[in-house]
Amino acid sequence: MMGNFQYEEMETMDSKKMLVLSLGTGIGKHQGKYNAASASKWGLLRWGYQQRDTPIIHAYSDASADMVDIHVSNTSQ
Repeated sequence: MMGNFQYEEMETMDSKKMLVLSLGTGIGKHQGKYNAASASKWGLLRWGYQQRDTPIIHAYSDASADMVDIHVSNTSQ
């Protein structure tokens, strides 16, 4: 694979003529957001489980969705 660039001669696209349509794959659930003041006082157990919720899992999954939003926003400007 190294040195085998099969897309070397491909022309670049004009991204100004591109439209991105994002359709969701489900219904977003209503969840409360956490603030830094309260989260800074949580211990290890509270990050793992708090009031029938898992804050650490939400933080990682939300970060992934946020990164997609940032990248799409940057490429479409």
